Amino acid sequence: MQSLRFGLAVCLLAVLGAGAFAQAGSQALPLGTPTAPSGPVILPPLVFLPELPTDPVASVDGVPIPASDILKIILDQNFTTGVTALVMGKIAELELQKAKVALTDEDIVDELNGMLAQMAPGKTLEDIEREGSTSMTHLRSNARATRAWKKLFWTAQNIPEDQRTNQTNTMLLQFFMKTATDNYDRRIRGANPAPAAGTVAQIVDKTTGNEILVGASEALDFLMGLVKLSGMTDARKEAIERRILESEMKAKNVTVTEEEVATWAAHMRTVYPPPFSWEQILRATGSTAEKEMERWRRIQAWKRITGVNLTQEQLDQFLADNKSFFLGKTKKVSHVLFRTTDEVTGLPLPTEQRAAAESSAKEALRKLQEGVDFGWLAETYSEDTVTAKGKGRLAAAIKQWGGGLDPAFQNAVWSMEKVGELTGPVQSSFGWHVIKLEEVNNPAAKQEPDWKIDRYQEYIREQYETQLMTKWFAEVSAARKIELEADERLFSLKKRQYFATK
Repeated sequence: MQSLRFGLAVCLLAVLGAGAFAQAGSQALPLGTPTAPSGPVILPPLVFLPELPTDPVASVDGVPIPASDILKIILDQNFTTGVTALVMGKIAELELQKAKVALTDEDIVDELNGMLAQMAPGKTLEDIEREGSTSMTHLRSNARATRAWKKLFWTAQNIPEDQRTNQTNTMLLQFFMKTATDNYDRRIRGANPAPAAGTVAQIVDKTTGNEILVGASEALDFLMGLVKLSGMTDARKEAIERRILESEMKAKNVTVTEEEVATWAAHMRTVYPPPFSWEQILRATGSTAEKEMERWRRIQAWKRITGVNLTQEQLDQFLADNKSFFLGKTKKVSHVLFRTTDEVTGLPLPTEQRAAAESSAKEALRKLQEGVDFGWLAETYSEDTVTAKGKGRLAAAIKQWGGGLDPAFQNAVWSMEKVGELTGPVQSSFGWHVIKLEEVNNPAAKQEPDWKIDRYQEYIREQYETQLMTKWFAEVSAARKIELEADERLFSLKKRQYFATK
């Protein structure tokens, strides 16, 4: 299953930013969000008013894929981030009224400029608006919500202007938000208690009893204003893959029910209970419950279609062949990036700019081989604006597979074994990289666990089945006739209105 990179243009209170390898980013845990139920949950269908458009955006073997499929995937895969941001914005507005704190136009513009410095360094608001890749209405709404929480905190704590950006106050802001949101009962779809059927959230003020419902159309409209154009092409690819799988299952008279998927998810929440819940672990690894449920569904479909049932001998051999992975071997690297995609839209740059990026990467590698300091070169030339500030160093430890990294980048990292080794240029979906191996954590000398414990066996089986399913699905997909409508038709979905305010 493809690792989606929907890449919201900016996320509410994304105070830490995100590097080139986390367009969507693993977000901070939603403050005070109700817990997910432990038992299987079959969610009622969402209600969209007006109904979603059905214009064809692609086809598989001549059968059209409607725009509504794309839109539902965008909402589904960005659900936690998008709905949390939307709900937090609504609570902020209520808190502004209670505290009698006003936001000025200057506040909003200042916040927008700060957001722009992270999402599109070197570009102005006029540039973004002219490109039309991001809705200025939604950006302003997001900036308003972000500045609202900041101004509420600054006012309540009497924070001087010259101290507002220091790290301590940034952390205290999170505690302030949690205290404020504890005064509201927030019911999020999929959590317990649930909001009204067909909606995505329900906000109840505990002190007044007043409530606000957030419908599916409002949530989708909010997300569509923020999702990158590259995120839309990713969603289209995901819709195509789902259609292919459905067609394969239908041809082989195989089904994987929603109840089965929900039951599996409930099992995973039992295996990984709070305080380190399944959802928390997935966020840390760059995944979500929605993505993992889709992956599991595909594995079950593959097993039922092919009849594959792995033996204990096969599992033991897979473990032996990949012992370092299961023991937790990781690597840390630094990199220099020369982009071939636009930082705002995520779409490919013009041909000549992509060629120039490759040429620059080759020259950078040559300079490094001649002895130029890697940290200086990354700080000076890397177009990953976050990691460049840290001399190109990626904070995350990288495993041999998994974790949501670009596969080409991950494979290049695992081609190196000697600390200090360079490789490149390596082409990823973001651009051309030169990579330096900084650290290898090889726990081979550690005492091995008892691999026969059920949890380890389940994890080994899951990893093996995922690899086999992915290979099978690639072969199945290659035999299909896939046709895409012009990108302009897909991108026009961003210009539509999915929620009408009264």
